[in-house]
Amino acid sequence: MKKHRVGVIGAGAIAQGCHIHGYVSARNCKLVAVADPEKKYMQSIDEKSWNFERRYDDYKKMLGNEQID
Repeated sequence: MKKHRVGVIGAGAIAQGCHIHGYVSARNCKLVAVADPEKKYMQSIDEKSWNFERRYDDYKKMLGNEQID
């Protein structure tokens, strides 16, 4: 089964409470990158131990650097 490479723009409450949980529970998704300029949200992502390969403070950099489906 092909894994979809997921990049998340915005790491706030909705992303953490809904979207990321859905991606984590889906066996066909791989968490490639997350982007958010707010350090507190990125720290919260790290505390939850979600295995994003890379983190960005600028979503444009993420989109330019990553192969996301």
